[in-house]
Amino acid sequence: MTEITLSDRQIATLKNTIAKKCDSSEFNLFVEYCKNIGLDPIRKQVIPIVFSANDASKRQLTIVVTIDGLRAIAERVQNYRPDEDEPRYSYDKDIKSPSNPLGIEKCTVRVWKQDRKGEWYPVNGTAYWDEFAPTKKEAEGGYDWEDTDQTWPDGRPKKRKVPRGKEVEVLDRSTLWPKMPRIMIAKCAEAQALRKGWPDQFSGVHTDAEFDHVRSDDVTATEIAEQYAEDQRLKMIGGERQITLLLDTDIGLERVPSGQVADRYLARAKECEDLNALQNLRATNKESLQEFWAYAPTDALGLKKELEILESRLSINSLPPETQQAIDNMKAG
Repeated sequence: MTEITLSDRQIATLKNTIAKKCDSSEFNLFVEYCKNIGLDPIRKQVIPIVFSANDASKRQLTIVVTIDGLRAIAERVQNYRPDEDEPRYSYDKDIKSPSNPLGIEKCTVRVWKQDRKGEWYPVNGTAYWDEFAPTKKEAEGGYDWEDTDQTWPDGRPKKRKVPRGKEVEVLDRSTLWPKMPRIMIAKCAEAQALRKGWPDQFSGVHTDAEFDHVRSDDVTATEIAEQYAEDQRLKMIGGERQITLLLDTDIGLERVPSGQVADRYLARAKECEDLNALQNLRATNKESLQEFWAYAPTDALGLKKELEILESRLSINSLPPETQQAIDNMKAG
């Protein structure tokens, strides 16, 4: 792994630039993460994102790796090479809209992996536009802030955001998606391919492009919280913490409410046909499951017990028929 060494000056620069929203403990964690994963934050191979920065009870640091960082990790595994061809895009003129100006349905990126015999085989990753593109609602005539005749405990008046005219779904202009739509969706597709081909190296590693839609939602919620009502913000984000899971490579990353994580993950685990598939699912979601354990240990413990039962069953099914028969005879006897 490439060793990352940061000077005092570089650390100070990071704290005042890309990590300026981090508090002291979050910044320390970010710097240690960069060193452990061997990526250079100065070259923006890895960046920190602080969700719900203005809400201490829901504040959360998420460290994401840029596409350059993903490629740097891929180069280290020795059995990877990029594709010579450009990404493949699927278009549909019927879905053109302010939130999808080119009518992109999906993008597929191919990378190549070398097996133990030295032969290369393709690994494809597909990202669908409507699952990754960051959108937000905008009123054609802007917004007004109306009094609600209510006040907060500190005496500040509560206000309500009211659109002037019709609201439409548009691409979030605070991101690069409106300027470079093909490049951004291709980044997501390439990340999917790398995660699919090398789950050990890319488990829990996600790109900034994949998180743009989540970041866009969070910014909107934060603005509303600052302007008028905490209860409105909670309604918009579902009122509870969300965990990022990758349950289906065709669907991509999902932000799952913590109360649904155990049921959703267990349901997906039960679809695994063998022990190897179950282990790959666990490796792909390793960091997400650790986050779930820290946030909801009781639910996580129940999930762990269910998974152990399932793993035991799949382990027996993977044994040779004669061994399975011997075990069945022992149980019967």
